[in-house]
Amino acid sequence: MIVVEPTSDARTGPEPAPASFAEFYAARHAGTVRQVALMVGSVAAAEDLVHDAFIEMYHRWDRISNPGGYLYRCVSRAAIRHLERGNRFTGEVHDGPAPVPSIEFVEVADALGRLTHQQRVAVVLRYYADLTEAQMADALGRQPGSIGPLLSRARAVLREELRG
Repeated sequence: MIVVEPTSDARTGPEPAPASFAEFYAARHAGTVRQVALMVGSVAAAEDLVHDAFIEMYHRWDRISNPGGYLYRCVSRAAIRHLERGNRFTGEVHDGPAPVPSIEFVEVADALGRLTHQQRVAVVLRYYADLTEAQMADALGRQPGSIGPLLSRARAVLREELRG
């Protein structure tokens, strides 16, 4: 069961550059871990993937013009690679004490687990991180015109799964 609440710190698109890497890290770490946990189905794996992305960013910090976009690109691609290596999406994400989820929430979590890796990451980027299709294309390394069909197929799967 996924027990991760959306955050209000999900920032999208070009944003003013933070004064320092430490400031950016402090502002974005927790929310990014929650988003990646929804993508991969594990808080522990998400923490590792996000940690690696921030290390990569730290080494390139002076050359990054859009830190938020760069971070989304790093973690989205890392999440897809993680899943493609055979790491199973369990949907058993826990972030602190697990409240008893509603039946509807469990059904949605199960349905997310039936999406392809790219569909799952796209759904999280669109509906959890609130990215635009152009931002999603950049994060996923895809053509902007491919995002609409990807989301459409994901919604069709979710609709079918949730219809029962």
